[in-house]
Amino acid sequence: QSYSDQIANLLFELGEALARRNGGFIFWSDRQRAKVVLKELVSYYKSNPHWDDAQYRLGELAYEDRDFQEARTRFFAINADSVWNTKSLFRFAMCHYESLQGPAYDLAEMEQARSELTGFLESKVENPEYRKVTSAALTHVEEMLAEKHWIIAQFYFEIENDKGGEQHLDHAANKYPQSKAGQRASARLEKLREMQARAARRAGPNTEAKKD
Repeated sequence: QSYSDQIANLLFELGEALARRNGGFIFWSDRQRAKVVLKELVSYYKSNPHWDDAQYRLGELAYEDRDFQEARTRFFAINADSVWNTKSLFRFAMCHYESLQGPAYDLAEMEQARSELTGFLESKVENPEYRKVTSAALTHVEEMLAEKHWIIAQFYFEIENDKGGEQHLDHAANKYPQSKAGQRASARLEKLREMQARAARRAGPNTEAKKD
């Protein structure tokens, strides 16, 4: 075993020991030290067998601390042939979900979360627990997306841009038909079209037809 590998192995053992210590706030400094030690390993010993292990542990620490951007970076870096590959793919997708803050959040972020969760479910990962959790997260994200389009539609109606409002209702109703907001949008669209049809009947033939 090379001197470099010996150092890397010691760093990993120390980082793991610090990361695994429990006890709440009193051991917060140990978690920070664990991050420093493990980051040293992944930065300077990329050929060491523990490189993926260290990346995974850093990802888990960031995930627990709700630093989802850092967690995504760590999980994404893990090699495809690593024993952590399946778990890292699951965590990577869930990071996008966990970082969301409800339907008032940025539409693009929710679309990205939906894409990552869908991608995970379409992958070859067979772990039933991971698939169950991811599926539930996807359902929630689609509900938030439908609600987001509902909110945008109401804004367009308020500024008297009926076309824009109908477009967003249509998106919610047709893209997310199983969601509560999607069903609400579908019912609203039906009423709007009934009103439009009644208005058209009352108006009768158009002006050009009358001239003819």
